[in-house]
Amino acid sequence: MATHSAHQAFGSVWLWFHLLLCGSTLHGLLGCGGSPRTPSEPFSIHETSKGEEDGCLACLPPWLPAGSMALSRHGHTASILPSGKVLVAGRYGSDAQTSAEVYDPATDTWSATGDMIKVRHDHTASVLLSGKVLIAGGQHIHDPLSSAEVLDETTGTWSAARAMIAIRASHTASVLPSGKVLIAGGIGFGGPLTSTEIYNPVTNTWSATAPMLTARYGHTATVLPSGHVLITGGFNIQVLTSAELYNPATGQWSAAGHMETGRAYHTASKLFSGKVLVAGGDPDGASGALNHSEVFDPMTGEWRRTGSLAVARANHTARLLPSGQVLVVGGGARVALASTELFDPATDTWSPMNSLAIARSYHSASVLASGQVLIVGGHSTSAPLDSAESYGPLAQGEFLQASSTPSDGHPRPWLPGCSPKRGASP
Repeated sequence: MATHSAHQAFGSVWLWFHLLLCGSTLHGLLGCGGSPRTPSEPFSIHETSKGEEDGCLACLPPWLPAGSMALSRHGHTASILPSGKVLVAGRYGSDAQTSAEVYDPATDTWSATGDMIKVRHDHTASVLLSGKVLIAGGQHIHDPLSSAEVLDETTGTWSAARAMIAIRASHTASVLPSGKVLIAGGIGFGGPLTSTEIYNPVTNTWSATAPMLTARYGHTATVLPSGHVLITGGFNIQVLTSAELYNPATGQWSAAGHMETGRAYHTASKLFSGKVLVAGGDPDGASGALNHSEVFDPMTGEWRRTGSLAVARANHTARLLPSGQVLVVGGGARVALASTELFDPATDTWSPMNSLAIARSYHSASVLASGQVLIVGGHSTSAPLDSAESYGPLAQGEFLQASSTPSDGHPRPWLPGCSPKRGASP
């Protein structure tokens, strides 16, 4: 509770600093350019009265320290539970433990939940329709696993699930509209896998489905509005440009074109439009990173180049915000990164946001019910981390407020650090 109080106190101090720097809120916040804004005016963070070069980042919400975990961890997963709490499970390292922890946003505190049955990292975690969490595969130190287990939040206990058909790590898991879970690809003892399988939580059984067209690991999987699953990139002998679609009605895979650039350990974010934004990634398996991003349109099956990230990165996170924008955080480009960026699908552009307090990659990111983004753990350039940071609306709710709704029907965020041009469309 003391940590939570400190968190709120820091937020209050920053709020008063913000008011001094950016103007009064009595009759509408003054932006960095000093121009008053009324709530009825539309807003775009890309259109400031004096430009970002004049220090407008100083007026954006900062990253705030959140409570620290009991253990440092990377290669873990983070899952939003039905209660709104966050389950963090797994950990990489020779000293890895079976521990799992739960974060409570209401108190900014962590508490231990039951120990997992198996130590693992680079696994998947899927929140089932029942609210239980399925953990599947991954690695125990360096050995891939086929085992699976389920957490019941109501009891805080783990129970063994039926083992997968194949041993795999660095795979993907997608909860289908039916409530079943599709596991795809990954790496096993023999190398990259084409195999896929379906978990039925009602019967606690796995069944094989058609193999992918291309063996891959370090790829992404996105459930589209149609219920199809889009797989992009990953590694085989080299990084892949190919994408493919899984049809749950037929259990078959089909080609979904090629990205302009091969990539692995990138991110894929489903936008409100149903399109998928793919960003960054590893282009060569040699600690390189990309700033390239592109968008897949499921209606046409075509890929399109979009704006480039300001900073090349891989092993980062990307989360869709309530505004419809995508926040990319951290990652690595030979060293861990603290920088963050925001993608606006209305303009196809990226904007720099405030940096993390601690540079990190291999972390997790979760969008909480409040709209805040919680960043947990990861690895700095030199060591794993137990720290966490949050970004977004504080208790006062002053940061993420909807302006007038644009024609696409999705409100844009009102970040009071920057002033809009009157009449500008978001």
